[in-house]
Amino acid sequence: AYQWSNGRLTPSITIDEPGQYAVTVTSATGCSDTASIKILKSNIEAVIYQSDPTCFGKKDGRIIIDSVIGGNPPYFYRLNNQSAQTAKQFNQLAGGTYQVEVEDSNGCFVQTTVTLSEPAALTLALGDDTTLKLGDSLVLTA
Repeated sequence: AYQWSNGRLTPSITIDEPGQYAVTVTSATGCSDTASIKILKSNIEAVIYQSDPTCFGKKDGRIIIDSVIGGNPPYFYRLNNQSAQTAKQFNQLAGGTYQVEVEDSNGCFVQTTVTLSEPAALTLALGDDTTLKLGDSLVLTA
């Protein structure tokens, strides 16, 4: 039987918050033992810059992890839960919301959301159709 300090009775638990957790395991013959673990809050902070796409529909946005404070190097970087990489920059991004994760060598990580804003599409309205005769001119205003 399993008895966790948070009241759970399962062989394993998912930890969402830092703190001290203990489990007591009791065998069928009544023997028991207790173990505990302290889960620390991630002490990693990342300084992130972004560059929005320059035009509507263009994929030239960037997310750059400028520096990482805390944790233990080497650091690994993920964008939208893709495979980890050691490069601190994500390029050729369209406008949208991205999940950026920085993980240290101990598996501690920090996640943040970065939104790249896409400029509005350019539209040009020329007005009503106009018929011109050879030699006529027309001034168009955008």
